[in-house]
Amino acid sequence: QSTKAGADGAWRVTFGALKAGETLTLAVKGKNALTVQDVLVGEVWLGSGQSNMAMTVNRCKDFDKEQAAATLPQLRMFTVERVAGTSPQATCKGQWVVCAPETVGAYSATAYFFGRDLHQTLKVPVGLINSSWGGTPIEAWTSAEALAAVPAFKPVLDAWVARTAKPWDRAAAMAGYEKQVAAWKENVKKAKAAGKEPPRAPKKPVDPRLDSYHPANLFNGMIAPLIPYAIKGAVWYQGESNANDQTAELYGLQLEAKILDWRKRWGSDFPYAWVQLPNYRASDRNWPLVREGMLKTLQVPKTGMATTMDIGETGDIHPKNKQDVGHRLAFWALGSVYGQRVASLCGPLPAGHTVKGREVVCTFTHADGGLTAPG
Repeated sequence: QSTKAGADGAWRVTFGALKAGETLTLAVKGKNALTVQDVLVGEVWLGSGQSNMAMTVNRCKDFDKEQAAATLPQLRMFTVERVAGTSPQATCKGQWVVCAPETVGAYSATAYFFGRDLHQTLKVPVGLINSSWGGTPIEAWTSAEALAAVPAFKPVLDAWVARTAKPWDRAAAMAGYEKQVAAWKENVKKAKAAGKEPPRAPKKPVDPRLDSYHPANLFNGMIAPLIPYAIKGAVWYQGESNANDQTAELYGLQLEAKILDWRKRWGSDFPYAWVQLPNYRASDRNWPLVREGMLKTLQVPKTGMATTMDIGETGDIHPKNKQDVGHRLAFWALGSVYGQRVASLCGPLPAGHTVKGREVVCTFTHADGGLTAPG
């Protein structure tokens, strides 16, 4: 293929269909010449979200077993370097890493177990792009334009405008942070003595304009640079941060806005699935509201959800069983995207109820093989 670069030096060509599985060399010749070796053709999926998407294989259960079975040269992962941008960026940093026992430990576990199932079932190369950052809200991953189009989100945007209106006082912020750290250390001691889960460490202060929580900042720095790289679809594992504040009740609106915006910018109506927030002992947080928002967003075409209410850990916000999370996302993708026969596309979902005297009779979809409620 040949083309002429624009005034800024940027250019793009589109190849015809290439056979999956071949190892190719990409050669580019202009005034200079570039060569990229060991290029694969196959399925590419984007995995994004916060800490449970970022959580690596070496932190999951059975790591020794998983490491020993990780010689998969046709499975590769590109991890996007974490950058918060105040405007959409054109490039990002990272590199494609071939799956091997010595590299798999640093892979996103959810993305890896999902992609491995696709690779082993479809018998084609699979590339996974991991663009994730722990402890971040959905609005950080959504473009400014998409957020502005959601009227209900205006108070949150206005709060950030007010917060960034005056210059940041770094000295005052660090002094306050040091006090928070001292109090946190004391609370950790108390929690350990009481046999309770220790509180999370306070977040080190940054200029609010560059905060990873700031609306659109992670879209600008970690999603925009990927467009228009060809992807088959996206999987999302996030929601914990939004369960802590007033944005929980807006989660469904934001998730839908983000999906539609990403699709528009890619110019592709690509499939999109997410992981339901699992069971966790969090009575002081609005996890049910976020789950409800996720459930309602299934009305958006070509979407899916991996139900995980049975595979979380009540005392750990980062469940170590990411294998089943990946399997369930893969069931959805293999069945609905690739037309494969699978055990089930989804776990049981509520479909309605009727009241009959003293009974409430609930109905479910995806209750394949029956539904049991022990006790």
